Amino acid sequence: MAFAAFIGSDATFYGIQRKEKIIEFLDTKIKSIEKDPDRKSITTWNDYLNDVKYFFRWLHNTKIRQKNESIESLSDCDTPSFVLIKKKKLKE
Repeated sequence: MAFAAFIGSDATFYGIQRKEKIIEFLDTKIKSIEKDPDRKSITTWNDYLNDVKYFFRWLHNTKIRQKNESIESLSDCDTPSFVLIKKKKLKE
């Protein structure tokens, strides 16, 4: 995962608790308007955001399951608040 390479070997995923670190990673995917006039990098930004959200949701709920088996289905899962980041909109 590109996010793992970004945070480095010193940090753990459990240590990520701020959305600023995630946004900092996502912003590395945005290209300048000269290199990307069609703004396709915004789609890439949104795709990486979905992947990060999905991963942290899985990680968070796996941790809860280990403590308590009360989660019966995916609809019972919750998303940690620090990954509730809005997608960027394309101006078309």
